[in-house]
Amino acid sequence: MKKIKTLKTTAKQSRPLSSPQSIKITRQEQIAKGIIWFLAVMTIAILVWIIGYLMVKGLWYDNSVPYNVTNQVETQISLPAGPGTINEDVVFIIHHKTRSKDITVEALRKLYNKTRAENWGFYNQQDLKVVPFAYEGAGDFSRGARNFILKGEELESYRKTVKKVGSWEEMVQRVSATPGALGFIPASMAENLPRKVKVLGVRRRSVAVNPSVLEIQDGRMLRDISSENQLALLAGKIANWKEVGGTDLPVVLIRWSSGEVNESEPVVSNSKARVINAASEGEFIQLIQDTRGAVA
Repeated sequence: MKKIKTLKTTAKQSRPLSSPQSIKITRQEQIAKGIIWFLAVMTIAILVWIIGYLMVKGLWYDNSVPYNVTNQVETQISLPAGPGTINEDVVFIIHHKTRSKDITVEALRKLYNKTRAENWGFYNQQDLKVVPFAYEGAGDFSRGARNFILKGEELESYRKTVKKVGSWEEMVQRVSATPGALGFIPASMAENLPRKVKVLGVRRRSVAVNPSVLEIQDGRMLRDISSENQLALLAGKIANWKEVGGTDLPVVLIRWSSGEVNESEPVVSNSKARVINAASEGEFIQLIQDTRGAVA
């Protein structure tokens, strides 16, 4: 038998043509993958930023405390004796959202006596306009409060920036409803204040210090000073801050006389601390800011 040769024919398989629907699906898949990749990269970047922030904040931090060292904060102030009789202390109140717990008596008077509206930011780093209120219809008490607030000012009445109220009840109501508000009331009314009103403490005596005094060293940090130690510091009887609970840092006493007689000012003689006498108020402030261990 004759062998029959068969020819094997191969047909080239052609690729199927893509339909419009399959092209649409492919594009959607590509877009979805792109979105997923974008979100993944953003998530990683955010996590890296958070971790970096926590590491930096954990390694570097500010040791200074943004308030003056003080020995006592009073919430009830005895008013100066006048021609009448005052049987009650005065309490200063503020709106509950104001980020202040206490203030020096000098700063308190400044808030009432500025010719233009003051800002809380100069005292507590909060950008909020101060709105002072006063009540003058309570006889001797109102006069005593006014004399306390206006002490050192050549004024017989409050400035125009101070808003007047007609009663103590209105005082509490206005302070409660006004962000940045500052007012005062008799101590007997401070027991049941509404939630939006809080008492502002007043520091009668405080010392200004260079930020270096408030740094942490070997777990030690100065937070307050007793009245006795404060007088000793201002009299030059203490040579190093560690003697009053602070760090190992020499005391530098900054002195400046404004020309006013201050009977409570300690007399410095044979000072153990270094003493620098400032020639002006500006130099006095600058020396406190620039001199490590400074106190005034």
